[in-house]
Amino acid sequence: MSADHMIFLFFGAVALTAMVIVVVHAKRSADNIMEVHVTNDEGVFEFIQIQQDELRRFANNLHNDTSTWITLTKSELNNALKKNNNPECEKAIKNALYNFSKLNESINLSLQESCPRSLSEKGLFYACSELCKAAKISEVAEITYTFKPDKINGKPEALHCAYRLFSELFNNLIKHSDARKLNISAEKTGNVVGFIIKHDGKKFNPFTETHKQGYGLNSLHARCKWLQASTRYTYENGENILEIEFDENYLTNV
Repeated sequence: MSADHMIFLFFGAVALTAMVIVVVHAKRSADNIMEVHVTNDEGVFEFIQIQQDELRRFANNLHNDTSTWITLTKSELNNALKKNNNPECEKAIKNALYNFSKLNESINLSLQESCPRSLSEKGLFYACSELCKAAKISEVAEITYTFKPDKINGKPEALHCAYRLFSELFNNLIKHSDARKLNISAEKTGNVVGFIIKHDGKKFNPFTETHKQGYGLNSLHARCKWLQASTRYTYENGENILEIEFDENYLTNV
């Protein structure tokens, strides 16, 4: 086996070890979050706050630790690429470099989703539309969205909760629905803020279903409860229709 192959295999093993550490850390973080029991309205808000703090801490640690590994491994792989003359090895190294770049993009997107700057600067609907725009690179075949340029008033923590409600639901659909088409619309009518999401994926009601192994749906339910949002799910002609509405006045006075 050539020295170049040895270099590639060594750093591939290092990268794999780093990924395993990240996955284990994520699993432990999720388990810690799931230990919170929601029993009343005050508990709902406490649950949301604890979860946000945990996710923010985990995201920052993940970003810092993984970025270090990515930078080091990319440097070594680039050095190996310059010295290598084997076409198959060269292709594998280039694929590894590409995957590292996509991983770094994913980490940055996760940090943005946790607390997007656009939420405070340009409002709830704009931040949600930015999330939809970023998701166009996903495996969902077609994403269309319409967010009317309405200003949604509310306390920062309430607006952030509303954004996280939407992002939890949206990301759940992106990852698990197997939808080929996804359409999102949002508008404010009077004081009522409404979201309508339609997709042709698996028949699934996220407002009532739970999942013991994850915290996304539990978070969704907790945020709906704290925002006193009304939800509705229907399934018609192979299409899932999800509706969420909440009162803008409540966001201001919560």
